[in-house]
Amino acid sequence: MKMKLMGLFVFLLIAGIVTGVLIKNESAETEPNYKDKKYKEIGVNVTDMGVLPNDGVDRTELFQSILDNNRHIIVPKGVYTISSGKYRNGDGKVWWGLKVPSNTHIHFEDGAILRFKDNMPSWSRALAIYKVRNVEITGHFEIDGNSNSVTKGNEHMANLHIESSKNVYIQSVYSHDSYGDNIFVGGTEADPSENVRMDYVKGVRAGRKNYVIHYVNNLYVKRAILDNSKGNAEKGWTGANSMDLEPDNYSGATQFYQRFDYVSTYGKGNDFTVGTSSQNAKNWILDIGTLDVHRMASNNTSPDNVIYSNAITAKIDKLNIFVPKGENAVPIKLLYSAKWDIEKLTIKGGQKYGISLQYAAKEKPTLVVKDLKMNDVNGYGVRNEGGDVFISKFTARNVSDRVLQNYSTSSESEVSIDRLLAYDSGVSELVKVSSYLTNPVKMNIESLKVIDNRPAKAARLIYIETGAAAAGVTIGEIDNPSKIKEFAYANGLANKHKPAK
Repeated sequence: MKMKLMGLFVFLLIAGIVTGVLIKNESAETEPNYKDKKYKEIGVNVTDMGVLPNDGVDRTELFQSILDNNRHIIVPKGVYTISSGKYRNGDGKVWWGLKVPSNTHIHFEDGAILRFKDNMPSWSRALAIYKVRNVEITGHFEIDGNSNSVTKGNEHMANLHIESSKNVYIQSVYSHDSYGDNIFVGGTEADPSENVRMDYVKGVRAGRKNYVIHYVNNLYVKRAILDNSKGNAEKGWTGANSMDLEPDNYSGATQFYQRFDYVSTYGKGNDFTVGTSSQNAKNWILDIGTLDVHRMASNNTSPDNVIYSNAITAKIDKLNIFVPKGENAVPIKLLYSAKWDIEKLTIKGGQKYGISLQYAAKEKPTLVVKDLKMNDVNGYGVRNEGGDVFISKFTARNVSDRVLQNYSTSSESEVSIDRLLAYDSGVSELVKVSSYLTNPVKMNIESLKVIDNRPAKAARLIYIETGAAAAGVTIGEIDNPSKIKEFAYANGLANKHKPAK
């Protein structure tokens, strides 16, 4: 991963040299002094050229002319009204408000805001970085999509739209109230965006998603704060997902990599999928340091998913998922060939399942967790139907139903848990093992410790339902101070099971 980030920095360093401004190293604590006399001398102040803020007058064409004819731009504090070309003259090909040219540096002074004019049409994007190279945007700026005024918008609208562009650096952006996406970074599989760095991103209230990852390779985001609890234009702004990884029609032939140091999301959840095949998953890697996911309270009557993933390889150091009590949501659902590798996973709350894995179309998901803590799930803890599950340490507290249900639906699925600790969990049993027809079961728990201080304890620890389960389940050490019955079997299976003690 260090090599990938070093390669990204080299690209951005080159971009900085081309634009005449050195981009800081990611370890630097202070930003370059863009307010010094030298920079003031080489930068063109848009207000000096007639682009005035705070008066509500649309001067987009003049603003664009300044961008097209100068390489260093300064945007002072104030609200700048902009509009798309489609709005101004009906030209659907000019869907942007402002389009940043190649080899351009823009410095936004504190308090600078780009605001869409009232009632932008569908496909409008406020600030576009489209098919260009070597773009640097420093300082902190805000984009207001003015979504409340839109009457004929669509999901393809965006505030910040980066497409098929190379070597892009954005220091700090706050994007809100887009009728579509607050931030979109992508392109096509043949012409993706590459080497895009964003130090700080905040997205609030999007009609569709706050942050969309499309076809982009070597995307690096240091910190992203995403809140879409008041998003979703199609359903009356009652809340939607915050983060979405969704390249359409990905063939799996090209490798893509994205890295986020820290992400916090609040809303309905997040989707991460690049198709369904194992080839798709192998070549698309999402790497996250810490991901904090806060599910909002809603009135949904059937369970939906806080994190949903088909094919992708996700590597996460710390994943924390919080679901409000009574909220009808499954914290994690993995299907097809989703491969998730997590160092520390904490789940608090959830309905039906804490984690669900499901084999589909001859593809199986894989979950690898070093340390899993699961609390207060109203339903099963881990429900596995044909996936691979590898957990070093699994601590379950107050899981109302089974802590683990393993149902073998494929010939190659495997479950391995080094240490399982269950506290005040389960009803009929803590662990149930079964299989579809004669599909073999391969499941091992090295150490199982159960403490149950409830008046009505679980009836048994492990229930084995099929012959394949009896042949394929091994249990190592059992620590059972609550003296719960350890094994139970469907008819005729007791003599076929030989647990390893």
